[in-house]
Amino acid sequence: MRDAATTNIGALSAIPFLLSLMAFAGFLYAGNLLIVISGREDAAKQAAQVEASRRAAAHAAESQQTVQQLERTISTATQDLERLRAEKITLEDKLRALQQLAEQVAQLRLSRSEAEERATRLTAEIDALKQQLHGVQREIEEKDQVHAQQLVPSGSRRPSVFVECDAQGIWLMPDRTLLDAAAPSAARETFLSRVKTKGYVVFLIRPNGFTSFERYREILTSYNATAAQALDFGYEPVNAEWKLVYPTN
Repeated sequence: MRDAATTNIGALSAIPFLLSLMAFAGFLYAGNLLIVISGREDAAKQAAQVEASRRAAAHAAESQQTVQQLERTISTATQDLERLRAEKITLEDKLRALQQLAEQVAQLRLSRSEAEERATRLTAEIDALKQQLHGVQREIEEKDQVHAQQLVPSGSRRPSVFVECDAQGIWLMPDRTLLDAAAPSAARETFLSRVKTKGYVVFLIRPNGFTSFERYREILTSYNATAAQALDFGYEPVNAEWKLVYPTN
């Protein structure tokens, strides 16, 4: 009987220890669970950051490809322009020679019929050369142009308001409405009103136009902070000598 009682008392005295041990084990389990949850959240954040970086890199690569393609196109067009300009000079020289010859014919004492025949022939040749010269000039002008829509990456093309930025301010295209670089309140209202018609604006930045671009981009950022529907935008640097052609609609 004494041995059994002693055993029961020993078992009862071990209960608090077991309860403490179980509580400690529960604490360790909860701590590990929190660590696992925190790790998953960190992994999700890292994945989101990686995806954002990937998208930014893809957009930068697409923009770089667009610029490289335009540079190759402009290089080819430049070579064509040099050839056409040389051809233009040749045609102008021929035209001057024929005009001088026509003047000489008029001064010569030839029979009336012969003079009229030569004058008619020379006039026809002069007219033909003028038409050819006009065609060459038109081709030169076309080669010297860059269409603004080509500057927008293909994945971002949509109805857009094109804005050209230079030292004076920004130019709303295609009607070339100038808004001052200082961006007074009236200019801001005009700018936002135009952008709202499309919902998307493309800034084309000349080398001296980054200050104007920054001021009007801040106007968009401030508007989007409180607007129910944000206005999106994109931008591309352009060379100072490019003649940009804008969509009429």
